[in-house]
Amino acid sequence: MQNDITPVRNTIVKVLHDFTGRPVIPLEEAVGYEEDSKPSYPFINYKITTPFTREGGYPNEEFIDGTDTLTKVQTTQPTLTVSFTVYSTDSMEAYSEALKASECFEWDHLDLRQQNIAVAEIFNVENRDTLIEGDYERRYGFDVQFRVTRQIERNIDYATDVTTQKEE
Repeated sequence: MQNDITPVRNTIVKVLHDFTGRPVIPLEEAVGYEEDSKPSYPFINYKITTPFTREGGYPNEEFIDGTDTLTKVQTTQPTLTVSFTVYSTDSMEAYSEALKASECFEWDHLDLRQQNIAVAEIFNVENRDTLIEGDYERRYGFDVQFRVTRQIERNIDYATDVTTQKEE
């Protein structure tokens, strides 16, 4: 992975959708939907709450010798935290679907591994109900901390032939 979070997000969303069979949408869309355009219950939303949190230590550094340039590659393994919430009209359905969704990340998914994404920690499923116009929208959710591989490359120009003059 380079500096683009989009492939990471897309892979995580695909894995969760394939496992649960439920729509998985960004939080902004779940909150901004009008009632007639909202997905049918239950559905799952996600929010990337902390993208690319650096861990302690120094990056791994590698130098690749090219024809006219030297490429410096720094590799780090930052974490990112994603919050998932299941929406429903029924409390037990929301809880069951949230539990199933959290179990998704307990499995070793090839799709995640191919993108160098590892599950670092799965947090507890918790109640996130919200009162909307006198009625509760039932919500249960959890957070997952993922570890990803991030590479930063920089070309460094260098001289291949150096001629020195002897001082007299």
